Amino acid sequence: MRPLRTQLQALVAEIGAADAAIIDSASPIVWCCAHGEATSHARTASEQLVMTPQLQQAIRLLQLSRLELIEEIRRECEANPVLDDEAPPAPVPAPAPPPPADVWTPAETRLHLRAAILRVRETRELREVPKGATFEHVDDANRQFVAFSFAAIYVLVVVAPRDVDLHRTRQAFDARRAEIEALVSALSLPSSPA
Repeated sequence: MRPLRTQLQALVAEIGAADAAIIDSASPIVWCCAHGEATSHARTASEQLVMTPQLQQAIRLLQLSRLELIEEIRRECEANPVLDDEAPPAPVPAPAPPPPADVWTPAETRLHLRAAILRVRETRELREVPKGATFEHVDDANRQFVAFSFAAIYVLVVVAPRDVDLHRTRQAFDARRAEIEALVSALSLPSSPA
């Protein structure tokens, strides 16, 4: 049996996603992630992601459309006279070619995964799922993440920089579900010092 992280990495590669995580639906624990450093370790209640004002603002700004972002910048410039939305005329070096639209940097991937996990945990339907029933969630705003519940208390969250193919993701997860369930069930919480 391959390790849980390897299973998640294979799932991510097969469906062309950026990352995937297994979370506990009833606690702040993140059991495992396919990629990333900080997000790949289990978090106990004392190690929750701290939603700083800067992170909240970054998540809010990431969800804005281009027009909404321009309007937000305009409002900020009007509210703060020190800010200037007009760039001073200066020679500008040739811009670097933009990264492909369907690729995130590792930092962007971590941010999107954390935001998706927070949104899944805030989803009313997840809190109301009877024990043993399944939960499936697709991000309606931009279809960049999906979530599936399994083994009564775990949720797989998958993020991608483009629309997630729900059918393909479900098939790939179903093919690995039994092994992933066994691997997650074998994990135990880190022991706390007495």
